[in-house]
Amino acid sequence: MTEQQEENIFYPKILKVENVMVGGLVGYTDVDDGTYLLRKETLEKIIPSIVEKPLIVDHQEVTKDNIKDISVGTVINSYYNSETGQFDCDIIVNDEEVYENIKNGNNKVSSAYKVTEFGEGGRYCGIEYDAEILNGYFTHLAIVENPRYPDAKILVNNFNNKGEDFMFFKLNKLNEETKEEKKEQKINEGDTIDVDGDEVELKDLIDAYKNSCKKNKANEDEEAKKENEEEKQDEDEKDNACKNEDEEEKENEDSDDDLITKIRKVVKEMLEAKENKKNEDEEDKENEDEPKDEKENKISSYSKSNSLRIASQSCEPEKFEYKTRAERIAESNKKYSLSN
Repeated sequence: MTEQQEENIFYPKILKVENVMVGGLVGYTDVDDGTYLLRKETLEKIIPSIVEKPLIVDHQEVTKDNIKDISVGTVINSYYNSETGQFDCDIIVNDEEVYENIKNGNNKVSSAYKVTEFGEGGRYCGIEYDAEILNGYFTHLAIVENPRYPDAKILVNNFNNKGEDFMFFKLNKLNEETKEEKKEQKINEGDTIDVDGDEVELKDLIDAYKNSCKKNKANEDEEAKKENEEEKQDEDEKDNACKNEDEEEKENEDSDDDLITKIRKVVKEMLEAKENKKNEDEEDKENEDEPKDEKENKISSYSKSNSLRIASQSCEPEKFEYKTRAERIAESNKKYSLSN
């Protein structure tokens, strides 16, 4: 097969369909079917069903018996265009005559879908509608002369095909012609331009523009400097605040240390008192456990001491000048005024 023969082969073309669907009110008054609300959220739910549906010429009912005869292509993708707020799709065209018609301007399209669930009617943007479309599915995409959405059209310069090459060539040629025209144009700084009724020389206008740019640049630099100073001041304030917080935390830690020291001292005293009490209890217990004969010896010793004390009390004071311990304590208290 020669190169010329290969160029005559028609290969299926992948094209983009722009604005195929848009959320909002849909009017079917031309077929006496009223006005319906089709929200963007509902479209997002049902638009995937258009994928793999046939591309046909004019609206026709698609059946399993006629789909091969009326199909001139297939929808291969669908998606939401955030820049336009509408839904687009991609198609593959496998009919050469249809493709040539699209290139020649017969590129308007209209989608067909069936509704499976309706909601109540109401008012949207001040316009009353009969019901809201809540669910459904697409059946085909048709090439028509008068679409319900006027902006719905097939683009031929978005993919690698002859139409794109042609459009690209025309665009480049136009740019080259524009460049040539610009080269022929000469700017004379002495020319005057009408500004609000006054004739102003182009040179003065250019100088004024440059000065305005310099002034704007200076203002921007000043604002940037001011912002930097404010940021630095904010940082210094934050640093000081952090420093004060650290000092406060340190003071709190010191006060906590003093409190802990006092608590430790009290606990230590309590432990010491408890230990002393324990020792005393142990001594008392040891005293209770002393042998009986030792207790008797002590009692005998006490008895002897008392006998001596009693004997001394029966003696004449002038002769012995003896005073009991109680008398000595009484005199001492009287001497130092400790008694009542």
